[in-house]
Amino acid sequence: MHGSYVKGCSIHDVYNRGINIYKSNFIDIENNALFNTKGHGITIESGRGVYNEINGNLVMRTKPSMSYYNHDQTPANFYIGNPNNFFSGNRAAGAARHGFWFHLVRVYRSYSKDYRDCPEGNPLGSFVDNVAHSS
Repeated sequence: MHGSYVKGCSIHDVYNRGINIYKSNFIDIENNALFNTKGHGITIESGRGVYNEINGNLVMRTKPSMSYYNHDQTPANFYIGNPNNFFSGNRAAGAARHGFWFHLVRVYRSYSKDYRDCPEGNPLGSFVDNVAHSS
């Protein structure tokens, strides 16, 4: 939805993901700091979210979560289910597994049905000046 955003927030000690974009487009996620998150830090889930702007965020110390999807057991600071989004100036540090994870699947399985949007064939919006640091 145009005009929607999460900007300038401090999010810490979260028990199930930090910021989750689910089937949403044109969201701005900017200048946030996330620390000590179970599961992924910033997530574009399902492969159906496109044209989102993810800029200037700092995500540190993501840890495994056993309470959601299997891929939350190997969390990323930035979990990207569709490449057709725009990332710039983000920093990832101290993830249990991935700094930035482009997890592009052929079929996304929702609770109610399967979607065959095939995000693995979508173009990359942009990925500029992003840095991942190991722990």
